[in-house]
Amino acid sequence: MLKGKEQLTELFAAVRKQLVSSADREEWGTSIEPLLKTPDDGSDSALWSALEELLKKYVSFGEEKFLWEAVARLARLSDWYLSRPVTIISGVGKKRAEKLANLGIETVADLLHHYPRAYTDRRYVDQIADVDEVKYYTLYGEVLSVQVVRGRNPRLEVRLGDDSGSIRVNFWNQTYLADKFTRGTKLFCFGRADFYRGRPQLNNPEFEIIGSPEKLDESRSIMPVYPLSEGLSQRRLRSWLARALDFGRPLLTDSLPADLRRENELPPRPWSIRNLHEPETVVALEQARKRLIFEEFFYFQLIFALHNWNVETISKGREYTAAEQRDRFVDSLPFELTGDQHQVLAEIESDLCDSAPVHRLLQGDVGTGKTVVALAAILRVIDSGYQAALMAPTEVLAEQHYRTASELLNGIKCSYERLTGSLSAPKKETVRHRLNSGELDLVIGTHALIQEGVDFSRLGFIVVDEQHRFGVDQRRRLREKGPSVDMLIMSATPIPRSLAMTAYGDLEVSTLEEFPLQRRRVQTRVLDRTAPNRRQVYEHVRQLAREDCRSFFIFPAIEKNESTELTAAEDAFQRAQSSELFAGLGLGLLHGRLDSEEKKSVMDRFRRGEIQVLFSTTVVEVGVDVPEASCLVVFEAERFGLAQLHQLRGRIGRAGQQAYCYLFLNQAVAPGSRERLQVLERTDDGFQVARRDLQFRGIGSPTGTEQSGWGEFEIGNVWEDREIMSAARSAAEKLVASTNGLDAPRLALLNQKLHSTYADQLQFARIG
Repeated sequence: MLKGKEQLTELFAAVRKQLVSSADREEWGTSIEPLLKTPDDGSDSALWSALEELLKKYVSFGEEKFLWEAVARLARLSDWYLSRPVTIISGVGKKRAEKLANLGIETVADLLHHYPRAYTDRRYVDQIADVDEVKYYTLYGEVLSVQVVRGRNPRLEVRLGDDSGSIRVNFWNQTYLADKFTRGTKLFCFGRADFYRGRPQLNNPEFEIIGSPEKLDESRSIMPVYPLSEGLSQRRLRSWLARALDFGRPLLTDSLPADLRRENELPPRPWSIRNLHEPETVVALEQARKRLIFEEFFYFQLIFALHNWNVETISKGREYTAAEQRDRFVDSLPFELTGDQHQVLAEIESDLCDSAPVHRLLQGDVGTGKTVVALAAILRVIDSGYQAALMAPTEVLAEQHYRTASELLNGIKCSYERLTGSLSAPKKETVRHRLNSGELDLVIGTHALIQEGVDFSRLGFIVVDEQHRFGVDQRRRLREKGPSVDMLIMSATPIPRSLAMTAYGDLEVSTLEEFPLQRRRVQTRVLDRTAPNRRQVYEHVRQLAREDCRSFFIFPAIEKNESTELTAAEDAFQRAQSSELFAGLGLGLLHGRLDSEEKKSVMDRFRRGEIQVLFSTTVVEVGVDVPEASCLVVFEAERFGLAQLHQLRGRIGRAGQQAYCYLFLNQAVAPGSRERLQVLERTDDGFQVARRDLQFRGIGSPTGTEQSGWGEFEIGNVWEDREIMSAARSAAEKLVASTNGLDAPRLALLNQKLHSTYADQLQFARIG
C-alpha cells in the first residue's frame, strides 16, 4: 500500500486544524516536520517540496494565505493518490481492470465517480401474489424446484415460492448457477417482472442466497444499481466500490467554501460520495445527490459568472449610433413586425449600444421570424460603418438566408455577398478582396467564412444560426476575425426562457413566441410501418401532388448498410422509381454527399414542382423554404430526437395551407419510443416539444466541445434538477462578485480545482 497516503491525511488534518484554531506557529511547525518528508512510494516529490516550502513560509511570516495555498497543494497530492490504477484495489486484477476500462474506469477516482444509475429499495419485500404488472419487484422466498432447460438459449429455471404463491425465475445463459440452488434455499431477488402466456416471471434478476433470518435483515437496504459492461456483475462492482471507499475516503477533498455549503445546506463531499454508493437512509441519499449535483452545476455556472464579471471591464471601442437603413428596412417590410420582434430587436440594439461586447441567444420556434430581426440588427451595425457576418451550418441554409436577404434588402443601402465552399475560386477571391477592402457590408456563408485568407476590414457583428451544429473551434475562429466582436446566436430549438437563462449562463436570452403568419396546426400521426399504412400514406401523397403540393420523405441513412439495417434514402428512391405507387410522380434524391451544384439543382426542381416527392436525409432540417411543401413522411422516426422532428415538421405548411406529418415506426420499437413521439401528435408548440426532448436528449454543452447531451454532468440532469441549477448559478454569481473575481486566499482550493479540472471549459465558454 502507498506509504504517503496516511502521512498525507495526517498533514491535511493538521493544516485544517491550524486554519481553525491558530496554534503557536513555531510549535505547530515542529509538530508537523516529520510529516513533510517526501515518502518513497513514487508520489509527486515536486508537490511535496512545494508543500514544505509553503508551510515553512507560514511558520516564518504567519500569513494565512500560505496555509490556504498548502491546502490546494495537499488536494493535488490527494488527487495523485486517487489517480493510482484501479488494480490497487483488492480483488481487481489485470483482467478485471480491462473489463472496468470498458466503462471508462482506470483509476480509483474513476471507480469512486462511477455513480449508480438507479437504486433498489430492498427494505420492503413484495408478496409474489401481488406481481400483476410489468415493473420491478423485491421478492423473498424458498426455492421449490430447479431445472436446466437446454436449447439455443439455455436457461436455469427456478420456481420461487412464499406464503402467497409461486413464480418462475429465469436465469438465461447462466446454467452454471444450478449448483447454487437446491430445494429449500432461501432466496432474495430483485428484478423486472414480465409476462409469458399471461403468467408473471422474473428474468435474470439480482439475487442473494440468504442463510439465516439475520442475513435477510442485512439485505434489506437501499442498493445501488450501476452501469455495467460484459463480464461484470452488480455484486462484484459493489464490493470493489466498498474497498475503494475505504481506500479513498480519507483522501477526498471538499473544494466548496464552508460558508457556501452552510448557506445552501450542503453536506461535506466525502460524506456525500459515501452515501451515494452506500446510502444510510433515503434522506441521506437525497442529501448526497443534491450536494454532488450542486457541485457539478456550481462549477459549470462559476465559469460563466467569471466571464461575465470579466467582460464588464472590456470595452469594444465601437458605437452604433446611426439607424437610417435599419429604419428604412423595417418600414419597407411587406408585413408588420410582431410585438415579440419589436421587443427582441430593442433588446439586441440595447446590447449593441452598450460598451461591452454583445453575447445574446435569440431563440424561437420555426417561423417566428428570427432572420428578419437579425437582418434589422445587422443594418444597425452597418449604418455605423461596420461589417457583419451571418454564418450558417449548411450551404442549403446559407443559400436560404441569401435569398431572404435578396428579397428583403431590395432598395436598402447594404452591399452583401455569399461565401460558400461551392463558389468558384475566382468568385471566392473576389468576395475575400471586397471583404478585406471594406467594400462589402455583409457576408452570408458557411464555415468558408473562417478559412485562412478571409479577413474583414471592420468586422463588428456576427450572427451564428443553428449554433449547435457548429464545432466550438469553428465559432471561436470566426469570432477572432475582429476585436471584441458582438455576437448573436440564433436557435430554432427553443427551451423555456428561465431554463435557457440558467443553462446558458453567459448569454442574455431573447425569445420569440408570436408567429407573423397564422399557420394551421400540422396534422401529425405516429404509425407502425406496415404495408397497409404505407399504402394509405402514399395514396395521400399522390392526392396532394395532384393539388400541386410537394412532399418530403426523410430517412435516417443515405445508403443501405447491413451492419445497421437503417432504411436508406438511396435504396428507397431506387425502389420508388419502379413502383406503381409512385408512377407518374416526379421523384428526387437529396443528401449530404451530393456536391453543391447537384443539391442546388435538386432543390430548384423541387421548388418549381418538377420534383413532387423529395427523398432526403435530414439535410433539409433547416433552411429549406418551399411554400408548396405540405407533407412530411419520416421513416424510422424513433431514431430522431423530438426537437429534430419538430424542425423537420417546420418545413411544411409554410404558406398557411393544411399540412400533414407521418412518423413511421418499426413495429419492434420500445413502448417508450412510441410514447415519446406521440408528443408530436398532441402539440405544435416548440417549447412543449423541447421540454419533453430535454428529458431524453439534453440541449448541448455550452461550455464544451460536445454538441449533444450534457456530457460534463456525471450525475445532474439539467431539466429534472433545474432548481438546483438555478441555486448554483446564484451562488456562483454571489461568490464571484463578493471576492473580486475569486481573488481570496480561502478560495485557493476552489481555484485549483477550477483551473485543473475545467481548463477546457474555461477556454471555450465565451465562444457561444
